[in-house]
Amino acid sequence: RLLGDLVGRYGGLADPHVRQAQARLHTRRQLMTYTNLRVRAGRGASPLPGAEGAISKITVSDLTRGQRDLGLAVQGPAGMLVGEDAPSGQFQYFALNTPSMSIAGGTDEIQRNHLAERVLGLPPEPRVDADVPFGQVPASGAPGAAPGAGARAQRRSAGTEPGPGPSLRP
Repeated sequence: RLLGDLVGRYGGLADPHVRQAQARLHTRRQLMTYTNLRVRAGRGASPLPGAEGAISKITVSDLTRGQRDLGLAVQGPAGMLVGEDAPSGQFQYFALNTPSMSIAGGTDEIQRNHLAERVLGLPPEPRVDADVPFGQVPASGAPGAAPGAGARAQRRSAGTEPGPGPSLRP
């Protein structure tokens, strides 16, 4: 609703590209609604979760980014303003929080890997540390770590990086 108000306020309805973007977003919202209905209808049919959860998560993230991009584009330079200078502070708050949608509930990349491996049957990404306990996985730059590891970790392993400062504990 906030996006529709912005489009109307900034004259975006006269722009065919804005109308096309709105139609695309509306279509994606409808597809997401139907996917969620299918998930609800299938609950209890199988003890294992299907692909719908991961698809919904990725779709919500993508839809949110699309809404942010369209809203900021419609506002033009005013979309960069925040605080009292912003014509619609609510939308700027939404725009600034949009990246959190890609992280909350498992990053989009994790969800895509889940779909690729468990639904499509693709092989997992190669991992050299699959059978190594976490405490024994070499840190970036430590001896035995992957090439191109961080300079700070390399200095630390060579003994030239200062350690942590004094303890703050009494």
